[in-house]
Amino acid sequence: MNNKTKNSTSKKRLLLNFLSDSGIYSNSLRSFLKHFQSSDIPFQLLEFPDNLYTISERLAEDCQRHIAQWQLPDNSIHPITIAFYIQEDESNIFTIDFGDATVAEYLVGKNATDEAIAWLRDLLATGGRMMSPDCAFLSWEENPNKTTVARLETGILSLDSLPLMLWSNAILPLELSSKLPTCWQAERQWDGAWLIIQDFLPNPNFQEILFSLWTSEKNENETEYFLIPDNKVIPSGDFVISNLNDFSKSVDPAAIIPFAIAFEEAQVYLAEQIEGSIFQAQAVLSDWIKSVVDSQTSEKLTEECLSEIIADLMGITIEEAEKNPNAVREGLQRLFIEIKEVIDCSLSDDPSKLEIARSRMKQVGAILTSRGIDSGEVVTKFPDNLNLIKDTESPQNREVIAFLQELSTKIGQNPDNSNLDVEKIIRSMTNSYQGLMKTETEEEARAKREKEYKERVEQIFEEAFEKYPMPSLDFDDL
Repeated sequence: MNNKTKNSTSKKRLLLNFLSDSGIYSNSLRSFLKHFQSSDIPFQLLEFPDNLYTISERLAEDCQRHIAQWQLPDNSIHPITIAFYIQEDESNIFTIDFGDATVAEYLVGKNATDEAIAWLRDLLATGGRMMSPDCAFLSWEENPNKTTVARLETGILSLDSLPLMLWSNAILPLELSSKLPTCWQAERQWDGAWLIIQDFLPNPNFQEILFSLWTSEKNENETEYFLIPDNKVIPSGDFVISNLNDFSKSVDPAAIIPFAIAFEEAQVYLAEQIEGSIFQAQAVLSDWIKSVVDSQTSEKLTEECLSEIIADLMGITIEEAEKNPNAVREGLQRLFIEIKEVIDCSLSDDPSKLEIARSRMKQVGAILTSRGIDSGEVVTKFPDNLNLIKDTESPQNREVIAFLQELSTKIGQNPDNSNLDVEKIIRSMTNSYQGLMKTETEEEARAKREKEYKERVEQIFEEAFEKYPMPSLDFDDL
């Protein structure tokens, strides 16, 4: 694949990676997470785990992910994904996914501060010493070590591309050593490790270029493919091209030639786009499921189980989810439309529409049950709880209603989900769930009070009988 295609995806993330051939263990991982938690983080950290012992064990032993959050200076909230992977060559890689271009702008881009750069340097060096990896690096790529491809070859560090920052106590290759004089920063640490920053940070041009796939029917049996930057203006002409949303335009055939790609490259591009959406959906779906089940059930969740649930919700098989990008795209489209339908019908005054929402959520509950996830009534009560507060004067409830109505409108304006943020939509539904599930009807509240009263009365009688036993009414005892 040419370089143009490699940089075409819009799914890149700012990743902090620690790579080890000999393994990263839970105790050292726990020490680093404690350091991370107490370090001079440039943003406000939210929902970071309190029990670092449990989290480090789950990461190192079970390769489970944990999602926290932080708030940027513009008050927007973004997820941080902490994960542990075992690569194909059996090496271990521990990764902190800081986020997309929005977050990267504040850490290494035009909005970055000296304090943010110093914080990243500290994480690399301190994490390197605590966990003893072969190397640590800050990279801008779709998945951990996908583009950098860091590895050890007979004790020498090998890299397919130089990351934004690199810490390593392994032997550097000659081609990298020769670049050290031209790097923005290259320092030998007190413990012998190298800390290398190739280009100037903050980088004022740290902004991702987004691409879109376009096609043209050359004849009945042949299609041409073009990968065009979204910010590129192509001169008008008589050559018709169409994008995945069936939008067509006529352009100059000569001007579009540089953007032509092969069928195989187009398939890879589509697969990567879908893979990114599925990865994000899976990450935040785990949060949603954990919000509707008990802690013991959530601990049993595996990535395989989550993948199966996502496929079920999209109405496709797990095989289609793994091999058919178009099926995934269409499945996500159906899922978003169903989300919109549930919101609209739950907020309706028409009892028949409310019943439609109940039916949809019963189907979701059945899907979870079929995969061994017992959500009780939490899922099925969503439409009724939402309908219950639609006319409320509570500012908090009105905020939830307005947010969900806006979400429904956005889905309606993008029926093909081309401009929808998969992660944001599912996380929005999760946050709405957490608020709505706290709502009780008057009947439920009254029943709850009656039950508590009855239990209290029974407890008082039991305590009284224990302290003052009833006299025996047996004739012999009189």
